[in-house]
Amino acid sequence: MPDIKVLNENCVRPAIDRRFSVAPMLDWTDRHCRYFLRLLSKHTLLYTEMVTTGAIIYGKGDYLGFNTEEHPVAVQLGGSDPADMARCAVLSQERGYDEVNINVGCPSAVSYTHLRAHETLRY
Repeated sequence: MPDIKVLNENCVRPAIDRRFSVAPMLDWTDRHCRYFLRLLSKHTLLYTEMVTTGAIIYGKGDYLGFNTEEHPVAVQLGGSDPADMARCAVLSQERGYDEVNINVGCPSAVSYTHLRAHETLRY
């Protein structure tokens, strides 16, 4: 029997096996790639590409969309405003992600210059 993770009294999920995972990769780990990877392994933890809080809150697309077959799947959030990060984490949980990952060290010049999520940790 798998380990059980109790998120709250209404939400019980199997514990995530972290022995093998596919890291979030910009322009690679989109929903199509994750679906393909899920066909190769049923237990690998898959990550989304980094999704910015601005895209989720103000964007016109569905940046939190995924196929239920992708579970276990984690969303990686990038942003610099603590309130926006919290809001997007709640939205991600409501959409059914198994984990919310906060990007605090992306080597991307765009991420470092504009998002600066590592500064959010000061709050």
